[in-house]
Amino acid sequence: MGCWWGAKIFNFVLTLGTIVGLATSSLAFSAASESLVNAVDDVDPSLQVNLAYNTRNNFLERHVSGYSANKCLLKEAAARALSLANQTLLRNNLRLVLRDCWRPRRASLDMVSWAQATDEKNMRRSNMSEHELEIFDDARLFDLSGFLRTTRLLNLGYLLNFSNHNKGSTVDVELEIQNGGSWELLDMGTNFDVFSPKASHGANMGAAVNARRRMLEHVMGAEGFVSIPTEWWHWTHSASNKGPYLDGEVR
Repeated sequence: MGCWWGAKIFNFVLTLGTIVGLATSSLAFSAASESLVNAVDDVDPSLQVNLAYNTRNNFLERHVSGYSANKCLLKEAAARALSLANQTLLRNNLRLVLRDCWRPRRASLDMVSWAQATDEKNMRRSNMSEHELEIFDDARLFDLSGFLRTTRLLNLGYLLNFSNHNKGSTVDVELEIQNGGSWELLDMGTNFDVFSPKASHGANMGAAVNARRRMLEHVMGAEGFVSIPTEWWHWTHSASNKGPYLDGEVR
């Protein structure tokens, strides 16, 4: 299939495969691995990577399907734009920490399955830990009896069956500031990956936090990234947000 129509057929098969849920398809993995670069090894060694879903330190409290390595894979244009944003921050004693990059399609499906299974556990607000309450801070996630209804994460747009992360165009970030010889997380008002109105760009979190969020918006926006209203940490490189949703493994 060296001709142009062969490539079109290949892309169509890939897209169709992801839609019907062929999460274990070697074809999908091959396409993903060929179209993405390692943002650190191939573009910018100064980028810091700490993928939440390759650990248990995330809202699922377990390892997420599709993550087998702490690597930030992205489309090349997105990775280079991210590097430019990070270089701007470094000149001001700040830097990006990448918490999610390309998210395989199977990971998105795993999150949806988790939401359905967790809803069935009938977790009461009164029995949840402070950490859990911090994550599930949106009152709309609870029913009138005080049960956590995680399937509402889909209705409210917090979780999606198809995410821009699946395209290799999108990153979730935190910020670190240099303090003497060490780096520490910058207070952005909420932690990364919480389901809370406080995480939205329109939330009034006080002058200092508001200014930091505006600064991040300015730096990322200057390199072609756009966010979504509900998550200050979520950024999509507009020029890279084309093509199919990719499946495979981060490894």
